[in-house]
Amino acid sequence: MTSHHESGTEELASKERIEQLKFCFKHMMDAPSHRIVLFGGDLNIREKEVIINLMIRKEIFVVFL
Repeated sequence: MTSHHESGTEELASKERIEQLKFCFKHMMDAPSHRIVLFGGDLNIREKEVIINLMIRKEIFVVFL
């Protein structure tokens, strides 16, 4: 699964990136349990945006490159 998220720096862009990330996380979590989902792309995500959303999703492992 790949994605390219909003890149702006203002608060509106941050909210959009968070919504886009939530959408991607939902699709990963909705995958059948016998499937492994690999997700990558140009997320333009800020660390604080990821941390907020990972607090409730312990099944997702994130690596920043």
